[in-house]
Amino acid sequence: ATQRSMTVQIALELVSSLPWNHCPVSRGIGVQFGLEYARRGKGIALGHNVALCSATNAASSRSVFTMNLQNRVDPWGQLKSVPMRGSLMGNRGILHNGSRQIVRPWAGKSWVTCALQFNDIHRTIFAEGSYSELFFLDEATAFAAGHRPCNHCRKSRYAEFKTAWVRGNRSDAAEGNMLVTEIDKVLHTERAIPGGGKVKFHALVNTLPSGTMFEYEGAAYLVWMAAAHRWSFEGYIPSSLQLNHETVNVLTPASIVRMFESGFTPSVHASVAHA
Repeated sequence: ATQRSMTVQIALELVSSLPWNHCPVSRGIGVQFGLEYARRGKGIALGHNVALCSATNAASSRSVFTMNLQNRVDPWGQLKSVPMRGSLMGNRGILHNGSRQIVRPWAGKSWVTCALQFNDIHRTIFAEGSYSELFFLDEATAFAAGHRPCNHCRKSRYAEFKTAWVRGNRSDAAEGNMLVTEIDKVLHTERAIPGGGKVKFHALVNTLPSGTMFEYEGAAYLVWMAAAHRWSFEGYIPSSLQLNHETVNVLTPASIVRMFESGFTPSVHASVAHA
């Protein structure tokens, strides 16, 4: 009993000292982390089922406390359960059930990327009746998966995206006359196969613009500054792969690639500078 009391006390002290203790989403569940920390005596294991306060550590690609939820998006558009959160949030509608399990790959054609922080809003991750929060390493990953900037929380980036997308794909159309629903319809045909598969197309790797992602021997690579950088949930990994005349499967939707060719440059994870 004494040992249990000491463990609880350590847990309470730990939780009260954490920066996210003020967050109403996190309050009431943090003690389980403290108990686990105190019990193991070697730090808190990543991957517990909790809701994360979006205001905490927003700039970091890896959070101390993460959700063991299937909501990390890879360049194929697949949803994985890993501890790394990423630099952008997004959604495809409500994909989860009451048990916070993914039951569908998408719900609608509006796939967006959102800011991790917006107007000091705190969300309960995978709340009932609300959209499923997804997370991306960076913007290049989100584009490869088929997501575009949100026109609410990323309004300026959305405006840049729309201008560049129309310039690269609809030279005969005025930007103001192009509805985002029309862009979403095009993107959906270029990214998703019924049942959750990924649309790909073939291209010579040395013709792809910076920001494009392609598949090679089961791995995803980012084309950046005339070099190939291997993708991972934690960041980009050094690669000796050469951009030659080989034909590869391109993961980034075709209209997004044309947008990159027109001059739009996606933001990428800082690790690309060392890859």
